[in-house]
Amino acid sequence: MPEVKTRFFMFMLLLVAVRSSGQEVVSSSTTIRLADSAKVSVSFFYADQFNDTSPPFPLSKDSKEKQIVIEKPVLLFDAFSGIPYYIIPGEELYLTANDHSIKFLSSFKERNNELNFFAELNAQYPDFFTTNASMRMKQVIRSADYPVVEKFEREKEKKALEFLEKYMIPNPVSDEFYQYAKQFFYYLKQANLFAILSSPAIQVKGWPAFADTGKIADSGSFSCDSCLPDLAYRMGAYHYLQYLVSAKKIDNGHKAGESAHDIIDSVFSGRTKEFLLFITLKEQLKYGTGSDRSHLTEYITHQNENNLLYVEYLKREIEFKKSVSNKKELVSMDQASTSLDALIEGSRGKLVLIDFWASWCIPCRKTMPDTRKLAQAYDQLQVLYISIDERYSDWIKASRVERIDSPAHSFIIADFQRSEIKKKFKIQAIPRYVLIGKTGEVIAADSPHPGSLELKKLIGRYL
Repeated sequence: MPEVKTRFFMFMLLLVAVRSSGQEVVSSSTTIRLADSAKVSVSFFYADQFNDTSPPFPLSKDSKEKQIVIEKPVLLFDAFSGIPYYIIPGEELYLTANDHSIKFLSSFKERNNELNFFAELNAQYPDFFTTNASMRMKQVIRSADYPVVEKFEREKEKKALEFLEKYMIPNPVSDEFYQYAKQFFYYLKQANLFAILSSPAIQVKGWPAFADTGKIADSGSFSCDSCLPDLAYRMGAYHYLQYLVSAKKIDNGHKAGESAHDIIDSVFSGRTKEFLLFITLKEQLKYGTGSDRSHLTEYITHQNENNLLYVEYLKREIEFKKSVSNKKELVSMDQASTSLDALIEGSRGKLVLIDFWASWCIPCRKTMPDTRKLAQAYDQLQVLYISIDERYSDWIKASRVERIDSPAHSFIIADFQRSEIKKKFKIQAIPRYVLIGKTGEVIAADSPHPGSLELKKLIGRYL
């Protein structure tokens, strides 16, 4: 989880609002349809309970509908403006869009009010979601006077709460949304304040009183396990932890030299503690930091009701990384390792179309329907979807959304940058398509687009 060094939008990239306190996962599809009257294309993203941000997905005249599978309410962010929209599982929504605004519509007036609340707030206070106290005119500053910073964030929270009260008079919302919005603004403020205090890129002047005592104002703020599913709370807790690590001061008087794991054990408890341990271990796995793997081993072997999903996530990432060390460069949806040569050999007698893609590649994902149509049209054509994603979880999530999550057809390259596959096909950009013949020979190392007439003619010629 990076430090907040640039635009506040970078923090909002990770922000999602969820309110279930249990570990049980019940998924439901929410359908979003772009209205025929929409004048422009739009893209959205959201984040999950592991703080993983989904790759942006587009809605346009060529792709007007998208289903997203979510377990809890989320904030769906406009990838251009950063404005969030409050989405709940199982909805059917329409949206209209022009050069100036986006508007979501449901079958219920109350939900319409909730869906568009944050957009109305941003209209009243422009750049509300792209500005915080550590920047002015969207330029990052390198120093901050903490009393000024705190005043800015408190006034921002106050404006938002006042707007909420006024908005509700002509635009009624549910009590659930009302309570969520208040909680959201409070933890948004806390997250921003501790992001500034913990950032090595910002020189802080006029440190708060608790910097000398190790006592944080509102000391119970980050012991609210029922708030944990709200990522604003989680971001605040994370940045508070980073502040404690950098300042080497914690509530119970421990001294400098303690690791993040020691501090988490000392300061936090319950599900908040498990989440912060998970995030710390996840970062170590991703960036290769922390030579002592004892904490990771201990966390995985001591499962409890508060960390089951986190443990399963870490196990998947560990298995994925193990695949890098063997000659089988590909990993399937069921975590089996294999090689491209083995897949091609297993498809002898058929043509093979390889679709190299990634979760973040919007052009790649736009062509998925064309690729699926080809697979359905030709019995003697095998389609292999091979992702170059760096993160296993991103690939899993995007594959399910695009309905290409068959273990027999969908794979990820365990270490794309160092892979033989990249070298063999000289892959510098995606989307990239390769057509393989019935006996394993390369027919087209840079095949035409899946929706093109040229590719259909090429397939017909070799079938």
